Amino acid sequence: MTDGGRRTTLERTNVTTDARQVRDRLAPLLAGGDAPAAVQAVLAAAAEAGATDVYLAPGGDGALEVAFRVDGAIHPVGAARPPLAPMLVARVKVLAELATYRTDLPQEGHIPPDRAPGGVDCRVSAFPTVRGERVVVRLFDARRALRDLDALGFDAPVRAALDRWVGRTDGLLLFTGPSNSGKTTTIYAILRAIAARRGATANVVTLEDPVEYLVPGITQTQVQPAIGLTFAVGLRSLLRQDPQVILVGEIRDPETAGIAIQAALTGHLVLGTVHAGRAAAVFPRLLDMGIEPYLVVSAVAGAVAQRLVRTVCPACGGREPGRAACASCWGTGYRGLAAIGEVLEPGPRLRAAVTAKEPLERLAKAAGEEGMRPLEEAMREAVARGATTADEGRRVLGT
Repeated sequence: MTDGGRRTTLERTNVTTDARQVRDRLAPLLAGGDAPAAVQAVLAAAAEAGATDVYLAPGGDGALEVAFRVDGAIHPVGAARPPLAPMLVARVKVLAELATYRTDLPQEGHIPPDRAPGGVDCRVSAFPTVRGERVVVRLFDARRALRDLDALGFDAPVRAALDRWVGRTDGLLLFTGPSNSGKTTTIYAILRAIAARRGATANVVTLEDPVEYLVPGITQTQVQPAIGLTFAVGLRSLLRQDPQVILVGEIRDPETAGIAIQAALTGHLVLGTVHAGRAAAVFPRLLDMGIEPYLVVSAVAGAVAQRLVRTVCPACGGREPGRAACASCWGTGYRGLAAIGEVLEPGPRLRAAVTAKEPLERLAKAAGEEGMRPLEEAMREAVARGATTADEGRRVLGT
């Protein structure tokens, strides 16, 4: 996808392997008995393929199915059988410093770049199932996440709104969407743009859970609820250090929401994520947390809901009648991701509807009357200009 000649697709970076090469490379290792070598090869292949996740899922007869998530879609790449299968899980847990003898409780761990192939940061989650432990390794590659706003793939209306947000000095800006919808990448791009615009005078701080990437020029803190460093405690303490811009990784409880609202009303620019799904739904979420409507409408300056869509493979042109998809796009017809979004900046109609505690449908209608384009319209426009397909639209939005 391009915009005025500028590349705006989130291409996989440093991709050196395609699906066939990955499967051929892993087959002998997954059929062998060397667990350390097999895990090394799996993680290295995932990094080279630009995968964001590696799945080790127990199947029938003690087998362990291995799959990569590439461009938002899951692709099987091989399977291991006993006795290697449980050894693969144990090896990943050792690398992540998890208790290998505990297979009955969920565990989370971390494989730092100096121990992970490809120099990427890996976060590991092990979860018990009736067939054995299911392990997911999430790969964090800063080259994918630390993007400029121009590289996110948003269309012109959304991009213009984000530019306005970069220039703000106060208010609450909210981001929503499901997992793997690109919220973190968008937020980091905005923070980097703010830091670049303000230069040496910028005082940008974050509270995250976890800190996914280190962003130059920004002070970042990871919350640790186990020792009492929650979002609310951290945010209250940060305000005593006179920050200009604050990122609250997740606003999910009344105390955090209340402090974020007060910070936005007292001259701070506050960014945060909310579990809401759609832009207009951030208002009912805040009201459900017990925030008074007049505070909500006074503090919230904008909200964006976004999704990531796969873009048509530039090498093969995608799946069309008489045309087969190529190996470089893993046979899907798609390569790379672009963001679509709906942005609202509340005006009088929406503020009145929020104050009256109108249902979500009325809030969305008021937002549309004030210029918000819904995600469905953004998707239709992306399909019309050939950036993606109607099938991908149905996969992402269900409509």
